[in-house]
Amino acid sequence: HEPTQIGIMLGMAVSKRGSLDEAVFKMLYVHVPSLHPANYPDLEVSSAVQTAAVMGIGLLYQGSKNRRMAEMLLAEIGRRACNDRLQDREGYSLAAGLALGLVC
Repeated sequence: HEPTQIGIMLGMAVSKRGSLDEAVFKMLYVHVPSLHPANYPDLEVSSAVQTAAVMGIGLLYQGSKNRRMAEMLLAEIGRRACNDRLQDREGYSLAAGLALGLVC
């Protein structure tokens, strides 16, 4: 159920805001297919869930100035949609930009 997934991801990220919690990061990471290595199983994740996961990463790393996360989020802002799976590209890019602002 998509709204439940989004609520859980954002709720966990907000509750651990600025903590760099590894367990919550792994939960969010699974929902952003563009971050997965090439040998990772292909997962169907809706654009709303991907957007929430990216925003959750920003909340989780808020104020950390973590270079790796900043570079990843910067890359996500301009990433092209692959296989037309991410239909709401503007919303995703906006969330990545907001998340980048939280990290830096």
